[in-house]
Amino acid sequence: MPDFATGWAPVADTARPPGAAAVALALMYVAVYLRLMRAGMLEVAAATMSRTARAKGLSPAASTWPMCAQRALPMVTLFGCHFARRWAAAW
Repeated sequence: MPDFATGWAPVADTARPPGAAAVALALMYVAVYLRLMRAGMLEVAAATMSRTARAKGLSPAASTWPMCAQRALPMVTLFGCHFARRWAAAW
């Protein structure tokens, strides 16, 4: 009969190996997403429309974030491809 006095220790011992594998797989994709987001942000910061908006008095945050939302589509697409690949590999 299991000893329930230890609380969450058996659950943590069972979840640790799959959790470590999930973190290892996720770190690779996080690096790809961060690289893609950084490239998009640098492109938005250098865009003429961003400089024009700041010259007209708009704050940097207000001029950058709406344009970044337009650049988020490749990240969503890439996430969908990665998610589908991981989902298919699980079967």
